Amino acid sequence: MFPTTILTRGLIAALLASSPALSSHNNPTSLPLPTRAIAQFPVGTWVENIAVRSNGDLLVTTLFTNASLYTIANPSSRSPSVTRLFTVGAAPSAGSIAGLLGITEVTHDYFAFINIDLATNTQGIWGIDFTNHDPHSPPSPHLIVSFPNSSGLPNGATTLPGSDRIIFVADSGLGLIWRVDVVAKTLSVALQVPETNHAGPVPASIGANGVHVRDGYLYWTNTEQVALYRVKITRQGWPVTNAAVETVKVFAGAGGVDDFTFGPRDRDVAWVLTPVENTLVAVGLGTWSGRSVAVAGSVNSSAVAKGTAAQFGRTPRDAEVLYVVTGGDSVQGEEGGKVVAVDTAGFRF
Repeated sequence: MFPTTILTRGLIAALLASSPALSSHNNPTSLPLPTRAIAQFPVGTWVENIAVRSNGDLLVTTLFTNASLYTIANPSSRSPSVTRLFTVGAAPSAGSIAGLLGITEVTHDYFAFINIDLATNTQGIWGIDFTNHDPHSPPSPHLIVSFPNSSGLPNGATTLPGSDRIIFVADSGLGLIWRVDVVAKTLSVALQVPETNHAGPVPASIGANGVHVRDGYLYWTNTEQVALYRVKITRQGWPVTNAAVETVKVFAGAGGVDDFTFGPRDRDVAWVLTPVENTLVAVGLGTWSGRSVAVAGSVNSSAVAKGTAAQFGRTPRDAEVLYVVTGGDSVQGEEGGKVVAVDTAGFRF
């Protein structure tokens, strides 16, 4: 989560008041990468995060104008279908806001997502189970565990690889990363260091934002510090004793960074959203360390304007398609958040 300016609870309240399939080939020297919008939401809708089911369907969360979970079926087809599964929380007209944020698949077709309610100052992790459910009757969400500190702002979420119960949640308000056991329903602070924190008062600033795990490292973006960091972790999801936090990339000149992802497959690339600049940036890892380039969007482009999160497809047809969700665009006329497919096939630095 990262609006055009630093997101605060008061800002959210103020805001509430106030085609053909992509080509399977790409010339790696040709930028920006091809993009196409596959789902467009109404004006005022902020699409916050995304997960991909094993059947290829997308799950997207909305932060406002309401807290909803949507599914997008057959996203790589010529005519994807969008269905709202459920909405939680009070209506904006009631003077409150409830929003859904990060979402992650914990085990096969079972997802955990974050729900915040600024009217009651409560935040929690909820679950939704798609296994063996009636496709004509969407499953009902259930509360897993509530966060103990109402001054926090739980944001990005990811699952520890090889685990069917441990997830990480970046708390942008408290400036830390939670380790959550969704079976035992317990929360522990996994990491709280200067690189997860922010300089300003809570909740005026946003620290750790997106969070993911790759090759034994916990990675996270810090919005205020405009950087991507990582630290070595154990198989149980705890930082290795005395492990140093490493700076992967500082996005010099950017107004902030939001969520990110890796891939496709084992490719050594992190794909990071910089919503002030309206861009998607490819950051090299491994043999490509030190390299980065904006691959989609620009300050004056609406292609991925106000990008909030991204995930790759999971079917053979869209394994190299990066699905980006956005908070809405005012570059070329006001529009709501959307889901954009970015063709990364053949991309190389």
